[in-house]
Amino acid sequence: MNWKVGIQIEATSDILELKKKTRELTYSKTIKSKITDFKRIQDIDFYLILFCIDLTNKGNERILRILLSDLKELNELKFLFIPPEELVSFFKDLN
Repeated sequence: MNWKVGIQIEATSDILELKKKTRELTYSKTIKSKITDFKRIQDIDFYLILFCIDLTNKGNERILRILLSDLKELNELKFLFIPPEELVSFFKDLN
């Protein structure tokens, strides 16, 4: 079976850029907008969003926890949201 997988990488700089532009927490809206865009692509079977975000900054950690909570409520079966603390083990398990 051949799978077509989309991968999106979110980095610390993505959060910081949005903070500079908007001065409010719109990161969740931006990610949800990207998810909506993905749904328009019919030939991708699964979509990974990798959060490569610096968790040593407590502000980033707070934003990420809020975002992951919001995303889980979407109950999207084709999406997998992987937080930073799980990235290494996720890719290690692929071998």
